[in-house]
Amino acid sequence: NIPGRDNAKPDDVIEDDDLKRAEFKIADLNIAVKTLPGQMRTTMNGTPFFCSPEMLNHRQYNYKHDMYSLGVTLYHLTSLALPFSGDTISEILRCQKMKKPKKLPRFYSAELRSIIESMMHKDQDMRPSIR
Repeated sequence: NIPGRDNAKPDDVIEDDDLKRAEFKIADLNIAVKTLPGQMRTTMNGTPFFCSPEMLNHRQYNYKHDMYSLGVTLYHLTSLALPFSGDTISEILRCQKMKKPKKLPRFYSAELRSIIESMMHKDQDMRPSIR
């Protein structure tokens, strides 16, 4: 397991030049740290709007922190907006820790909306796994 610690964000998603394959890759893993299965991390790095609630609350986190930031990235790519709003950065981060994200537009499939919502679940144990 390699939690990224710096959050995946739209600027970190690159498209493969081969248009036949339509592959996307995540770049900028410069502060990733290898962890053992079941090991948790506590350091905070990254772009705050893409940080998981556990990281913002200075709690232990694992690779599912990355699942959260990927969920925020997908949300941002589909809606062209961040999932939480407020008049100040502090207000936005408080919403990020405590509130559900704004609903995605209904023209997206229920499946896509459900996947993104599950990736952004406040409880890291409830987020999907890549295993």
